[in-house]
Amino acid sequence: MRAAQRLDDARARLAEVQSNRTTLAADIKKYEELVSQTENAPTDRKQVEDLLPQLKARFAALENEEQQRQTTEIEAEDELRTERAKLGELPVQLDHLEKLLEGSGQQSATNPH
Repeated sequence: MRAAQRLDDARARLAEVQSNRTTLAADIKKYEELVSQTENAPTDRKQVEDLLPQLKARFAALENEEQQRQTTEIEAEDELRTERAKLGELPVQLDHLEKLLEGSGQQSATNPH
C-alpha cells in the first residue's frame, strides 16, 4: 500500500523537522541568555550576538517547513483513507459480480442456444 508508506514517510519527516526546531529553539534561548549575562567577555558576546539572527532565520525556515510537512501529512492521511475506503468497497463489488455471473451461468444452462 503506497499511501501507507507515503504517510509513514511524511510523519517521519515531520517528526525530524519538529525535533530540529525544538533543538534550535533551546539553542536560541541558551544564546540569548549568554548575551544577557554581563560576566561574558565582550568578544564572546559579540560572536553570539552575530550568530543569533542566523539562528532565528533558520528557526523561521524550520517553522515554514514544519507547516509544509503537516500539510503533506494531512494529504497523505486523506489519500490513505480514500484507498482504504476503495478497498472496503471491493468485497461488495465482487459479491455483486459473482451474483451476476451465477445468474448468467444459470440462464445459459437453461437456455443453451
